[in-house]
Amino acid sequence: MKYLSFSAFFLILLVSSIMFCSCFSDGSGDGEEKGDSDFSDGDSDSDNREQVGVDGDDIEEDGDADEDFSELAEEADAEPEPELEPEAEEFGVKSVRAVDAEHVLVEYNIAVEADFAENGLVYSIVGKDGAELEIKGVSFDGDSNTVTLATAKQKLGLMYTLEITATDDSSVYLSKDFLSADRHVFWVSNFASQYYEMEELEARRAGVGEHCVVYVEDGYSVDGLNKIINEFDDNIYPIETENLIAAPDLDENGRITILFLNGGNYFGGYFSPINAISDEDAMAWWGMHSNGMEIVHINVLSGADSVPGIVAHEFQHLLYQERHGFTEEDWTYHNEGLAESAVHMVYGEIGDDINYYVFDPRNIIRKGLSMVNWTYAQFENYVLAYLFMTYLAGQLSGSTDGYIDIFNLETGSPAEMDQLIQNRLGVSFMQAHHNSLAAFWAQRDEGPYSYNGMLDMRPGLAPLVDAGTTSLNLEPFAGAVFHYNTAEISYPETVGENIRYISVNAEYEIDTEEPFRVGGGVLIAYNANWDSFRQWKKERSGPDIPAIAGERSATATHEDNVCEIKHIPAWADPPPINPNRLEEWGRWKNATERRIAVLP
Repeated sequence: MKYLSFSAFFLILLVSSIMFCSCFSDGSGDGEEKGDSDFSDGDSDSDNREQVGVDGDDIEEDGDADEDFSELAEEADAEPEPELEPEAEEFGVKSVRAVDAEHVLVEYNIAVEADFAENGLVYSIVGKDGAELEIKGVSFDGDSNTVTLATAKQKLGLMYTLEITATDDSSVYLSKDFLSADRHVFWVSNFASQYYEMEELEARRAGVGEHCVVYVEDGYSVDGLNKIINEFDDNIYPIETENLIAAPDLDENGRITILFLNGGNYFGGYFSPINAISDEDAMAWWGMHSNGMEIVHINVLSGADSVPGIVAHEFQHLLYQERHGFTEEDWTYHNEGLAESAVHMVYGEIGDDINYYVFDPRNIIRKGLSMVNWTYAQFENYVLAYLFMTYLAGQLSGSTDGYIDIFNLETGSPAEMDQLIQNRLGVSFMQAHHNSLAAFWAQRDEGPYSYNGMLDMRPGLAPLVDAGTTSLNLEPFAGAVFHYNTAEISYPETVGENIRYISVNAEYEIDTEEPFRVGGGVLIAYNANWDSFRQWKKERSGPDIPAIAGERSATATHEDNVCEIKHIPAWADPPPINPNRLEEWGRWKNATERRIAVLP
C-alpha cells in the first residue's frame, strides 16, 4: 500500500514537471502552445483550436504547428531566385559607309540570317538633294554580318540616307545617314608621258565643304586642309561665281571636286576641260577619258601658303570653260591672264607676279616678249597677261569689276579686245598695252599712265634691257624698256615700220612724240603691227644708242625674291590642257623638263 502511495505521488510529480516544462518549451512569452496537441487527450476545448501567431497570421486549425514551422524554415533556407537575364539587343544598324561611289556596306548589330538580310528586308537610299539612288544588287556576308548594296554612281560629297524596312513586319524601320564614296578612282593625265596618257588614280575623301569635296591621293596628306576648304567656301567660290559666272554642275552634287595628287615638279595645279563633258563624249571625240564632273587638280607637294592661289587660278579656268566652251579660237593670253586676275579678285595684287616681272630672272621679258603670242611653261607670259588685264581693269572701272567685262568677251581674241578698248577708252588694243608698260614705270595716280589704284607700287621699276643694248627684234604685242641719260631720242632710220616709242623722264613726265625726252628716264619701244600680227614678224626696235644700267630691285612691299631660276616653283608653269591643241603639250613638256633639270 505504501508502494502504491509512493507510486501515485511519483506519477503526480512527473506529470507536474512535464506540464511545467511544456509552458517554457519555445522560450516565448506570448502563451503560444505549439506542442499542446502532442499531449492532448482529444478533449481540449474547441476555443483553444484557433490561436493568433506573433505575426498576426492564423495558425491552421489542424494544430500541426511543427509542420507549418518546417515549411517556413525551408522557405528561409532555400536559394534566392536567379536574376532575370538581360533582354536581347534590339535589331539595328551598327554602321553604314560607302566604300566607293558604287557600293555601300551595312553592318548589323546582331547576327542575321542571309535570307532575311537579302530578301526579308527592303533597302532604299535617298540623297539630301531628294533624288533616290538606285540599288542594283544586295549581297550578304555572314562572317562580317554585313550587307553590300551595289548602287548607281553616287554623287561625290553628298550625304545620303539609308532606310531599311521588313517585308513582313511593319514595326521594323531603320534609318542612318552616310557620306558618299569614302574612296574614288579618278582619271588623271600622266605628264611624264609623251602625250599625257590617261591613268587611273585612287584617292580617299579627306573633307567636305559647302561648295567643295576634297580627295587626296593615297599615301599623302594635305597640310591645313580645313583652312583650304574654308578659303574655298568663304572666299574663292563666292567671289568668283558672283563676279564671273555661276558654277556648272554636270555631276549634280552642288560641289567642286578638289583632287590633291603628286604632280612632282611638273605643275602646281591644272584644270582639264575634258572633264566638262561625259566620258562617252570625250572618248568619242579625242579618245581620252573624262571624270564627268567639275574638278581641279592640285599638286599635293605644293606649299600650304600657295595652295589657295593655285585653287583660285584653276577654278577660274573651270568657270572660263563654262562661259566660253570649246571654241575654234583659243586665246591663251586671255584665259590665263584672267586666271591670274581671279587670284587678284580674291586676294588682291599678286606680289609674286610683280616680283617676277621686275626681277625677270631668266632675262626673257627684258629682251622683248610678246604678251599675245603665248609660250607655255614660261611664267613670263602669265605675268605680262596679268599686269595688262589689271591695268585694263583699272582703266575700265578702277576696280576688279573691270575684269568682268574682259571675262565676258566671247573668245578674248585681239579683235574683241580691241573693240572693247576702242569703245570704252578710245584707243586701240596695242596702244593700251603700250601705255600699260609706261604706266608700270610711271605709276601715276590716275589717267592712262596709271593702274588707277589696282596696284600699290612705287615708280621707276621695270625689267630693263641689258646695259649696252642698242636694239632688239620685237614681235607684235612685245615691248622693251631702255634706260638712258640722253636728253632726247628720235626714231632712227633703221627702226621697224610698226615700232612705236613712249618716254618717261626722271621726273616721270610722259612724252609720246619725237623727239622723246628721256633725260635719266626710260624709252619704251613697242611693236604695234596690227595688220599682220598673226605672222609674228619681228621688227628692229632701235634706237641704236647703248642703254645704261638701272635699278632692278622690287619695292619693299615685294622684297621677297621668289624668282631665282633654281627656285622657280612648279606652279609657275601650269600645263596646257586643250585636246584641240595637242602640239602644245610636247612644247610644254620639253620646256618644263629643262626647268626641272636645274632644280637643286
